[in-house]
Amino acid sequence: MIKQSKPADAYPTLGALWDYAMDIGVEMGYRDARTVWDVCRRHRQRYDRMRRAAQRRFDKTRLTVPFGDCRVYAGRRSDKIHGVLATIDAMPDAALQINQLNLQGWNIDLLFAHHGGSREMMYTAEDYLSLDAPSLARTYSLPASLMKPLAVEAHNRALSKHPDRNPKTRANWRFRYMRVSGTAERCRQINVAHVNVHTPCDAVVWRAVWDVVNEAAGGTCQDAIDGLYRIPEFRRYRQQAQMRITMPAGGPGNKLGRWWNATCAATLNLTEQSLRALKAAGFDTLIGIFTECEMEKLLGLNVISLPHDPTDAIGINGMLDCFAERWPALDILGYGKFVRVERRHPRAWTEAVN
Repeated sequence: MIKQSKPADAYPTLGALWDYAMDIGVEMGYRDARTVWDVCRRHRQRYDRMRRAAQRRFDKTRLTVPFGDCRVYAGRRSDKIHGVLATIDAMPDAALQINQLNLQGWNIDLLFAHHGGSREMMYTAEDYLSLDAPSLARTYSLPASLMKPLAVEAHNRALSKHPDRNPKTRANWRFRYMRVSGTAERCRQINVAHVNVHTPCDAVVWRAVWDVVNEAAGGTCQDAIDGLYRIPEFRRYRQQAQMRITMPAGGPGNKLGRWWNATCAATLNLTEQSLRALKAAGFDTLIGIFTECEMEKLLGLNVISLPHDPTDAIGINGMLDCFAERWPALDILGYGKFVRVERRHPRAWTEAVN
C-alpha cells in the first residue's frame, strides 16, 4: 500500500511529540503542574551538589522529565515523525513489524510503547510512586491531614522498590531491561525512534475513569460498572479476550459511596497501611488495577477491579487522540495486545469512530 504524500509541516518532530506527551500527563493527572515539575527542580538541586564523577553517572533525563518511568530509547529530538506504531509492551518483534510495514509503503518512524525497560524505573520510583497529599485533598474534598498517611506509605513503597533495598526483584528488573534494550537496538538498526510513556498515559486513564464514574447515574457499584462499560476499550476487550471488570470484594448492589481512583502508578498496589488510611478517610470503594492487594485486609471496602490491558489501552488511546488532534496527518497504527480506538475528540471517553 502506497501512502499519499502530505506536507512536511503537518508532522511533529520527536521532541515536539515527546514534550506534548509530558504536558498531557501533567494536564490529565490529579496533581497540579507545579507539584509535578517540582520533581525536576529537586533533581537539579541534587545534581548541582554532586561531585563531577557522580554527575557523569547521574541519569540526566531526570533533570528535565518529571516522570521517572518515561524514556527515549532511540531517536533524536529533531527526527520527523510521520507514523506511529503503538503497543502496550515494547518487544523486539514490534520493530520487525515496523520494518515490514515500511517495506509495504508505510512511513512509520516511531515505536510508541506504554511499558518500558526497568533499569531506569527501579531507580526512579520516587518520581512516579509518591502521592501528593495536598493535591489529593483538593481532588477528594478532604482535609490534607487525612491524605498524609497515604502519601507517607507511598513514599515508603517507592524506597522499597529500589533494587539496592530489595535484592529479590533484581533478576526480574534485569530481564525486563534486556528485553527493551533489544527492542531499542532493532529500532536503531532500521532508523526508527523508540519511546515509552507510562505515567502520563496512566494519568489519562485516571481522568477517563474519574469522569465516567462521576457521570454515571445511580449510586451503586453496579452503576459504576455499567458506566465503565460505556468506554469502548472495556467492551471490546471483554468481547474479544474475555477480560472483564470484576468485584473481588463487596457486591454489585452495595453503595458506591466515596470511591478511590486507583488507576495511576501511585495506587496500583495497596498496602494494609494504605487501606486503613482510606477507611479512616471515609472511602467506601476502590476502583482500579490491583496486583498486590490482599483481600482479607480490605476492611469491608468494595473493590471494582479493572482488567489490565484494556485499562492501559484507554490511556494509550487517549494520548494518541491528543496527538491526532494536533497533527491530523500523523498515521497511527496499533500492534500486539493494544487495540486502537479512535475518538472524534480527546476526552470523549465513551465515544468511538471505529
